[in-house]
Amino acid sequence: MGAALALFAVGAAVFDGVSGGSGSSRRSAADTTIPSIGGDPPPTTTTTTVPPLLGERVPDLIDSMRVVFNGPGEATTSEVTWDIDADAPGPPTTSGLAASGATFDASREELLSITSGRRDTMWIGAPPDAEPVFVGVSGAAWHPSSERALAWVGRPFGGSRHHLYRATAGASVGLDDVTDLGPIPERSRLVGWGDWGFVLHVDAPLEFRQWELDNPEDPERPRFQRLDFTLLLDPRGAIRAAFAAQTHAVGATGHLVVSPTTDAYAAARAAGLDPDALGLGEVVTVLPPGPAGEPVIVLEPDLAPSSVAFDPATASTSYAFTPDGSHVSAMGLREGRFTVETRSVVRDLQRITSIEAADRFVGHTRNGSLLIIYSTAEREIVFHDWNRGATFRVPFRLGNVLAVDVAAIDA
Repeated sequence: MGAALALFAVGAAVFDGVSGGSGSSRRSAADTTIPSIGGDPPPTTTTTTVPPLLGERVPDLIDSMRVVFNGPGEATTSEVTWDIDADAPGPPTTSGLAASGATFDASREELLSITSGRRDTMWIGAPPDAEPVFVGVSGAAWHPSSERALAWVGRPFGGSRHHLYRATAGASVGLDDVTDLGPIPERSRLVGWGDWGFVLHVDAPLEFRQWELDNPEDPERPRFQRLDFTLLLDPRGAIRAAFAAQTHAVGATGHLVVSPTTDAYAAARAAGLDPDALGLGEVVTVLPPGPAGEPVIVLEPDLAPSSVAFDPATASTSYAFTPDGSHVSAMGLREGRFTVETRSVVRDLQRITSIEAADRFVGHTRNGSLLIIYSTAEREIVFHDWNRGATFRVPFRLGNVLAVDVAAIDA
């Protein structure tokens, strides 16, 4: 900047101080001497910091990264590609919908988005080509391995009850092969599905939802538990089992991460809750009542409790399975530290690593070797190697991150 200003000043002085025309001569800057009172100034140097490339920030990545986010501005959702050999993302493509959630399908080509409002709307397609395909949904999810296959809970036009649907995202627009699997209990929300069937979260009736329970470990301090139900349906949509628990995550293999709400269910029954009125069929006991601070348990696909359990859930705890369902991670506060605990559901393996506080899981790299976490406070996408404990941070200031698709090397 200093050199450019000096040249501009000298050029202006030379141009304004010399008249053109016959017999005149133009002096060069070298012919003009400006006396210095305090001597010549010391030479200045300018240091330019070159931002690292994406592949340098996260060495394990082997491909460019796609990010879906809210923004820029309000009431928009955008997608951007960040090339692995670039130091910043490219220009975003934007659509005029404010998504509250978004996920890629198994092919990583199709995008499912949900917009919240008086009636939540399901959209298919990436910005700017996303289109609404169903109004009034209560949970939607892609099949974990079948490309473009999705399921959702919604109320049919003019209907009074929610139904469970299955379909395929069209090759160009809309939905193909839409199948109505029939009505389901009210207050139901789809959590996940696969070849093994469907998992629904069901809220208890409002008057039976929150409970103050005795605390045997500290009688002076009651414990509180919300009554939730998990409903399992077979691939045809018929009820397979229902039990009192909150489901936090569903794996591709049918494993479930759940918090028992058995004690709240017993209290609700004692207060007059009629199980038959829930529409869940028989509410079975797959989880025994637990003490204050019940652990979070991983259930096998046959609903038998596995050997995997986590510390009691807190408001800051979130859970995520790897894409193949073989491992599950819990992120949250643990003994005053923000940690990620990862357990295998197929063998004896446990990893506990510490990270700086972050908001929520966004997903995994395609092979599951890196967890993808978003930090709202730092406005960063965090890649966490749960096996080695390494963490890589990528600044992302375009908006709130909803979904990320990227490939990484095998662990």
